[in-house]
Amino acid sequence: MIKICKNMNFKKIFIILLVVVFALLFIRFLFLSSFQKKQLADLVYIPAKCVINGGFWRQLPDSCGDDCLSGDNIECLMVVLFGCDCGVGKCWNGSKCVADR
Repeated sequence: MIKICKNMNFKKIFIILLVVVFALLFIRFLFLSSFQKKQLADLVYIPAKCVINGGFWRQLPDSCGDDCLSGDNIECLMVVLFGCDCGVGKCWNGSKCVADR
């Protein structure tokens, strides 16, 4: 009788641990899924935001794009990326096209 009770306690603890582990994995899955959904939404939202705020979403010649950057230590990589092109005399501040400084 005592052995059965010990086995029952072990089984209960084991089941509780399994439930906790699966709950934690499920919560982690939900977090990762929401993060991935945000990344996907940004792929659609940022180009639309660019166009709505006066720019054109197009291929740009370097990693700096048409971003409003200031300072002497700015280094741009020679890679072709898509970004918001605001046209001559304007730059993209992350939200809208503004006059160059």
